[in-house]
Amino acid sequence: MFSALSIRGILFRPTATRIQPISRSARSILDDDTTPVDLSEDNDAVDGIRRRSQPGPPTEPTPHAWSVHRTSLKEAFPDGWNPPRKLSREAMEGLRQLHRLNPETFSTPVLAQRFRISPEAVRRILKSRWTPSTARRQQLVKREAEARAERGARSERERVETEEVLRSKRDFRAARHTEEGLLSNNPRRAFMSSFQTLSHSIIQTLLGVIAVSASSDHENFGMLRVSLRSDASYARRRRVSTVEKVFQEIRGSKVARPLLLRTMTSKLNVEGTLLFEQPFVRVPYENYRKVFRTTQRNVERDMKAVQASATDLARRSSDADSGLTPEAAIHSIDAMIANVENLKRKLADLHSTSGKPTQDVIRERLQHLAAVETVPSTADPDFGRWADTRLDRWLVDWALRSGRERTARQIAKERHIETLVDIDLFADIKRIEAALAGHSCTEALAWCSENKSTLKKMKCTLEFDLRLQEYIELTRASKRTEAIEYSRKHLVAWQDTHLEQIQQAVALLAFPPETAYGRYKRLYDASRWMSLIQTFRIAIYSLNTLPTEPLLNLSLYAGLASLRLPACHNHATRNVDCPVCDATLGALATDVPFSHHANSTIVCYISGKIMDADNMPLAFPGNGYVYSREAMEDMAARTGGVVTCPRSGASCRYTELRRVYIS
Repeated sequence: MFSALSIRGILFRPTATRIQPISRSARSILDDDTTPVDLSEDNDAVDGIRRRSQPGPPTEPTPHAWSVHRTSLKEAFPDGWNPPRKLSREAMEGLRQLHRLNPETFSTPVLAQRFRISPEAVRRILKSRWTPSTARRQQLVKREAEARAERGARSERERVETEEVLRSKRDFRAARHTEEGLLSNNPRRAFMSSFQTLSHSIIQTLLGVIAVSASSDHENFGMLRVSLRSDASYARRRRVSTVEKVFQEIRGSKVARPLLLRTMTSKLNVEGTLLFEQPFVRVPYENYRKVFRTTQRNVERDMKAVQASATDLARRSSDADSGLTPEAAIHSIDAMIANVENLKRKLADLHSTSGKPTQDVIRERLQHLAAVETVPSTADPDFGRWADTRLDRWLVDWALRSGRERTARQIAKERHIETLVDIDLFADIKRIEAALAGHSCTEALAWCSENKSTLKKMKCTLEFDLRLQEYIELTRASKRTEAIEYSRKHLVAWQDTHLEQIQQAVALLAFPPETAYGRYKRLYDASRWMSLIQTFRIAIYSLNTLPTEPLLNLSLYAGLASLRLPACHNHATRNVDCPVCDATLGALATDVPFSHHANSTIVCYISGKIMDADNMPLAFPGNGYVYSREAMEDMAARTGGVVTCPRSGASCRYTELRRVYIS
């Protein structure tokens, strides 16, 4: 490839006058000047390791001298000065760039050590000249043109989206002013409007952030934040603080659906949207598995009895001395038929009461998920309706986890989503947790018995903890005989995995609660019941792939992460229109990372408007605080050309303000 040496003695010399962008190989050496670049598994072939010193280039450029020199080089480097897969074209270009940057630092011995090649190979690479092929040059030109077109399309899309957001804000404000005139004489309607603004405008906008964050365009968060601030400000002026407060006020009433907030259009990421929906399908699937296991146990038990009766009847009929009469045979056959009919009736009842309803739930939930796969973008009206239903499901999930079962049932009934929410599951969780809080393990042990195989696969120790707690309660009540019998029946089976805990439990027979100390006193502690409740909750959530936090909180985390800034946690710089600065939503944002914006959107502290080329930012000369030109002009018109910083109190003439250019 590099015919640096030829019979004519012609050497190629580099002619490039401009340093190209540093390649990955060169960049790795500049970043780490200690670790050599490992480019091959066999380095000895090109490291210059040879037994005798090789002669240099011939002093006389005769064909015979060059032939002798080539022969000596072949003997010294049998695999060639650049064996296959040793140095790529990119690596050789990086070597040349390093030498051009600083020939003294990146000398030939240094480059030979870093790239793990021979000094002769370094000299040949530095003297050689390589240009990309025609196909490669065309590919690079095409790639640059595509990138330039993509940047232009992105700029145009950002401009259109900015206009849409501003138009949406104007329409929202106009509708708000019109509605304020209608609501002034109707307090109930004003309250319902407040609920709509809080529970749907803010949350739906945050969910819109999720859709944007799932797409490839991450530069639109700033504009969405401006729209969110306007809606949050309106909600705060209505004096509605939390979703819980609204739920308490509207319990028993019907909530009107809000208008969809106009947000930026983006392609829907179906895979990212369905990440939250795994428990949505897993819960009815687990219920149907329980139905199947119950059916299987009934069939095995009854058919085993029928098979035993048939075998016995066949044996007696073949034995002439058995004394089997025709009437006895008919009676035995009738008994087997009755058992089979009884089994059929039980299976039919089980299917009608549990099997078919669970199948209907699975079918409706799969249809609900399939509807989102046909939606092209988040601006489609079908996605808006689907997102509203999803938000209702998440609100029901939040209410159920918060212990507000009546509210959850009412929302599910009014929205007709009874089959899309897991009210029965959380009702069972509440019932079992209430039993554990009342110091009873019966309900929890029954649940462990129903899901014994699954808990064993999960390596869950809930059943042992419950058995141990029942043993502790027997020793607490000084029922030592019953405690010994209970330990032999239920605890000895766990000695392979919990021997140390069993030994401590047996020692409780000698330490009543009044004289217990150390670890034995901790076993008698009443706080173990709360630990059992937490263990049970984690077990049932894991079995149904439910997250430990409400789905509404998880979705809000994604939106708040794109809005959180360090200024949100500083009281001096907090913004009343920012959701992260709000006391309620800000509590959820404490554990999420800060947002990263490629392009910042600056909002005026006074007017709340976006500062851009038409409304440029102006900075005070002393403290550097920045405000919009429109706000400063309005203030100067009212105060005779003098403007005052509302945060620092500094005053100056309007003409003394400095322009700030956004890069």
